[in-house]
Amino acid sequence: FTSPNPSADAVITESNMPTGFRLTNAVCTGLPASSVTPNYTNATVTLNKSGIVLGADIVCTLTNTLTTLTLVKKWDNALVGDSATVNSVGFTANATTGLSVADATGTNSTTGTPIIVPLNMLGTTGSIIEAFSKGDENEYAGNLVCTGNTNPLNGNKLTINTNDAAIICTLTNSRKDLVLISGKVFNDNGGSVSNILSNAYNGSIDPNEQGIAGSSLKLASCSGVDLNVVSISNDNGDYRFKVEKSVLSNPFCIIQTNLPEYTSVSG
Repeated sequence: FTSPNPSADAVITESNMPTGFRLTNAVCTGLPASSVTPNYTNATVTLNKSGIVLGADIVCTLTNTLTTLTLVKKWDNALVGDSATVNSVGFTANATTGLSVADATGTNSTTGTPIIVPLNMLGTTGSIIEAFSKGDENEYAGNLVCTGNTNPLNGNKLTINTNDAAIICTLTNSRKDLVLISGKVFNDNGGSVSNILSNAYNGSIDPNEQGIAGSSLKLASCSGVDLNVVSISNDNGDYRFKVEKSVLSNPFCIIQTNLPEYTSVSG
């Protein structure tokens, strides 16, 4: 670039940039750096006349940046057929992975189509969320990691910075090591409301013995430390716990709280 008029400031204006691109840097040689003033909002670069020497060969390099957002859904030890979709929400334009279905390997991933971040989305904050279509999300531990973002994630909230280029956010679901514990709370009366049959109170479920609904049970270490896992027996007296193996003590105990009209005779 050769200044046409060294007696006045020279202004370089960039226009007709492709959609999503913006001016993010300007470096000029042939004059002091202090004489170069970029305006990234207006896509202009002003060369102060005080730094322009008549006949100087001034070369300015302008950098344009395109910001994109890509979402990736990754499975780890997943059950075949479990499915989920990862979306961004709260932005003026939002990305998605589309439906991701766990295959036979249990470790596949799905990459969505990158979206071009519009200029009015720069500096804004949105969230990365997941919705299961099949499977139990409580059986998975989720981990969200983003690369290419200047501002660190705040939980699942992503802020898009003006300095960001290619942002890739990957949400990984790792299936927990779960243990299923189930049983039944029942009225051990031998199947007779009069409690006179010989097999009453024998600790076994005999024909016609009915389950007890609404009984509270919890898991604890056998020294009495509560493991903060609670279940309530259903209409048939059945109860179940689905808990991470790492939570259980060895051994562990099931503590039942009787309804007022019952006492425990076995367990």
